[in-house]
Amino acid sequence: MISQKLKTILKIAFLISIAHGLEEYITGFYKIDKSYLISIGRLSTTGNAFLVYQLVFWLLFLMLLILTHKEKKVFGLIILVGILMTLEVQHLYEAIVRFEYYPGLWTSLLFIPAAFLFWKELLKQRWFLSDKPEL
Repeated sequence: MISQKLKTILKIAFLISIAHGLEEYITGFYKIDKSYLISIGRLSTTGNAFLVYQLVFWLLFLMLLILTHKEKKVFGLIILVGILMTLEVQHLYEAIVRFEYYPGLWTSLLFIPAAFLFWKELLKQRWFLSDKPEL
């Protein structure tokens, strides 16, 4: 069973992801991030592909939120969201290494406490530690 606290953390993470995607788009993340340029950036250098990528991600995230309310088996997706939130620390790392603002930095900082609370709550739940998740 997915706890109400975990559902709330996922809702907050969804809102942060919208703000984060908008910050990345406005500040030109899609023009300088190596991982994005290698994967999706080859399709478009204007940012259109980045916007489509963000919209698809937000729709998938919204679908996950809907599924958690219907208590479907979404264990893998929940873990994926936690990993993605944790990986957002990359913005902080890039800003420190470059010693300058890195696109998406400000909203990525919101993911750090969200990811911490997410993993803390997820690890407290018994189904996470069992062989067969009960989601």
